[in-house]
This record gives sequence, C-alpha cells and structure tokens, in this order.
Amino acid sequence: MKKEIFLVIILMVSFSYVFAQNENNENVPTVKSEKFSTGMDVFTDIWMNVPDNITAKTINIGTNYYFTYNSPIGKSGKTPFSFAIGIGLGTHNFHSNALPKVDTNNISYFDKIPDSVTINGDIHKVNYKKNKISIAYFDIPMEFRYKSKSEFRAALGFKIGFLLSSHTKYKGDEYMDFNNDNQFDSYSVKMNKIPNIESMRYGIKAEVGYKWINVMGYYSLSSLFKDGKGPDTYPISVGLALRPF
Repeated sequence: MKKEIFLVIILMVSFSYVFAQNENNENVPTVKSEKFSTGMDVFTDIWMNVPDNITAKTINIGTNYYFTYNSPIGKSGKTPFSFAIGIGLGTHNFHSNALPKVDTNNISYFDKIPDSVTINGDIHKVNYKKNKISIAYFDIPMEFRYKSKSEFRAALGFKIGFLLSSHTKYKGDEYMDFNNDNQFDSYSVKMNKIPNIESMRYGIKAEVGYKWINVMGYYSLSSLFKDGKGPDTYPISVGLALRPF
C-alpha cells in the first residue's frame, strides 16, 4: 500500500505544479490561484446493508486528500459558479465484530468473531482491541461549485475511485488456532488484498459551508464487494471538508 500511496502523492504534486499558475500564465506555482485548490476531508462512514448478525462500530474514520482544477462558468472573474475536476486519495475503514472470509464457491462473507470459545471444557471470553477492514482508492472527483462574495460555499458532484489496496487488521486473542497447550495467545495479524473487493467505486458528493470549513457528504452508488461475490455493503460518509487554499 505504501508504494501506491507514494505514487498518488507524486501525481498530486505534479498536478498542482501544472495547474497552479499565476494569472499571467507564468510558470510560477502558487497555491493561491483561483484556478487551483487543495483540501482534505475527515469523515466517518456509516456502513449500509451490513448483515444482521454483524455489528459495525458507529465511528469509522476515513480521509480524502485532493487537488482540483477550477473553471469558471460564464464570464471569468464575474461568476460565483465554477466546475472543478481533479485527483485524490480516499481511505475508508470498517470496524466490526467480523472478518471477511471466502467460502468454497469463492463468495465473500463476514465471519463473526465468537464471544467465547471452549478450551478443555472451560469457557473463555474472546477479547480483541482492533478489528477492521481498510480500503484505499485513487479518486477522480468532479463537481459544480458556488462561492458567494461573502465566501459562502456549496458544491454538488460525482466521484469515481479506483482500488489501490485493501487489507484487514486484527489485534487480540488468537481464537482460530490455539498453541500446543490449547491456550490463548494475543497476536496481531494483517491480511492484504481482500478477495472480491470491487475494483472501482463511484458515488455522489456534496458540500456546504463558509470560507474554508465545510460539511461534506458522500453517498456510494457501488458496494464494497463485486456484484454477486459478497454482501451488498456500502458506505455513506459524513464529515468536515477543509479547504485552506
């Protein structure tokens, strides 16, 4: 995942260098150009259509980082409306009491972590500190924007993302395999490349706010897993969009 994220960062820097020009078209980058903007979203994901036997955490923190090129709609410099398109990096997390597994038909499902297991006739509670699915996407956001003279902002658009990486991370009791003494061991395990994750995601995004602080929302029109290859689970993201430039 680190290599993919590093590549995205390089692309973002290249993108900003190309488009962050001053008004005289001189080859001098400037982050204050009205034609170029950068920002960050911090949000929580509300995961929809989670199987009934699985409990998802209420807070699932994710982030977006993006650079966009903005084109005024109408007479340049005299309109509050613009169209923006850019590139970004989006990360989502799904914390729950289950791990993704694959059955004999190569269909993904959520395998619930047991509350307890029996060892030598004794019942032992299963404890864990962390259990999550993490997904990263290379995004192409596009949106129509409104910015008033008083710097009230609103935006409505669409976002397409391409899967960069996916993994699970579990930290807790080793409930699936016991050691030679049939005792619990605390361990941390990470599984890369979760099977059947959809390679492309897309959805509707919106923002509203004042100056550089905005409230954002994203509604995914695609599910986490490929059609027919897993639960029809998808995120609705709600949080803050920070646009200092």
